[in-house]
Amino acid sequence: MMDVSLIDNHLSFQSAAEVIRSREIAAATMTPADRAHAELAKARKLIKVRQPKVGDVLQVAKTWGATKEGARRSVLRAAGLDAARWNCPIHSFSESERIAIKAAAAEAQRVFRQVFDAI
Repeated sequence: MMDVSLIDNHLSFQSAAEVIRSREIAAATMTPADRAHAELAKARKLIKVRQPKVGDVLQVAKTWGATKEGARRSVLRAAGLDAARWNCPIHSFSESERIAIKAAAAEAQRVFRQVFDAI
């Protein structure tokens, strides 16, 4: 229940012109910096802080193939090599295979950069 003293001063009992005029006067007295701070405060209230769960980060990395294994397999597939060799040391590949891996890795890096920039 509304207190009796507030009924007389409640905005719903005033004309719309008076309400608008009082808001314009209040807005006119604010400096641009004050208005910017007020808008920034409103925007900050809308931001929801999201703390990702520990498992979420790993799941997203696996989904995008950003794990060490996934990245190596993708590069080997792009180079036309067997993806099962992802854990083999680099010196176990022939010179021509290393050249193909290097070219595939450069292409993968270019594609990753495009995706990263798009996000």
